Amino acid sequence: PQVELSVYELTTENCLKALDFEEIDLAILATSESKSKYFQKHVYNETMDLFIHPQHPLAKKKFIHIDDLKAEQMWLLEEGHCLREEIIKICHLRKNLQQKPQGLNLKVGSLESLRYLVQENFGYTLLPKLSTLRIPKSEKKLLRKIVGSQPQRSIFFTMRRKHLREGLISVLEKIIVESVKNRLA
Repeated sequence: PQVELSVYELTTENCLKALDFEEIDLAILATSESKSKYFQKHVYNETMDLFIHPQHPLAKKKFIHIDDLKAEQMWLLEEGHCLREEIIKICHLRKNLQQKPQGLNLKVGSLESLRYLVQENFGYTLLPKLSTLRIPKSEKKLLRKIVGSQPQRSIFFTMRRKHLREGLISVLEKIIVESVKNRLA
């Protein structure tokens, strides 16, 4: 059947509001939401890599552990982005969040801006694997794997009602899973 698919990039909060007001049928989120309010279907897991300034002391280490990362050197997306919350949880940063990299309090809404901040201002950030596939070759050398417990996030389809457009959502899931399967290997 003919289907018109509209894609919006929204913060987690705005996705949930749009679901609540039935402005959208489906949100793709990296957060687990209230089971009493939303139906979620796990789609895939995605690992994260460290993107680090080339002169940072950790850049010289062969093995970097999650415990090596410090809140005051971690660049994060602005509040409202699910990736920000995932990184805070993974790195146990909540208690040190008042400390900002380079003393700067910046609101950044894109992964591209985060990469730029790291390269220009020292520090590091965690990037989801899929976001690293098309970065320039010159930046790939700034990526590091975390050893031990590799950080990862779970990606969910989030809906208000379980059976809403079930066939269409099933097809969309199949397309997404097939598309990311080889890229995440």
